[in-house]
Amino acid sequence: MLKQNNYSTQFIYGGESHFDNMKSFFLGNGFTDIVDFKDIKDPQFIASWGACDDDLFHQADIELSKLHQSNKPFFSLIFSSSNHDPFEIPENVVTPITYSNEQLTYYDDKEQRRHKAIQYADHALGKFIKKAKQQPYWQDTIFLVVADHDARAMGSDLVPIKNFHIPAVIINSGNSPLLDERVTRPN
Repeated sequence: MLKQNNYSTQFIYGGESHFDNMKSFFLGNGFTDIVDFKDIKDPQFIASWGACDDDLFHQADIELSKLHQSNKPFFSLIFSSSNHDPFEIPENVVTPITYSNEQLTYYDDKEQRRHKAIQYADHALGKFIKKAKQQPYWQDTIFLVVADHDARAMGSDLVPIKNFHIPAVIINSGNSPLLDERVTRPN
């Protein structure tokens, strides 16, 4: 539908887009451009999943700037992976959250790494949005921030549907802030 309306369509991923058949899926579903690990210039931190979110969002800013300069409408899907096991993130970027001046207690090291990865993903996204607000594309762009699943997308079901009930945040829509707790489902 987007292609029929003259949109450029793009998938940006910090890893190798052939993983999990993503490249074939997106190209087979009408996306015209794939940007992945090989396109990220001088990544500062490389983890098991590829370039870190800071590097991913830096490249996304470059790509959105180019798309905006084309004076053509665009849709760009940016896929972060820092918040995936084994939760590898750059050192000394975030510190564990504290509440009431006390360190959170974690059940194990993996849980602490997961929480730091969540903080890092939020940090990198926030830095990206702050930078995007200064770019010419900001005024013409609506950002939808959504996860692909919750923190534990596993279970005995083929597709554990309850793990895919996730929130979304719409930024720069021009509407006043609103909390809408309705659950949406495809018809």
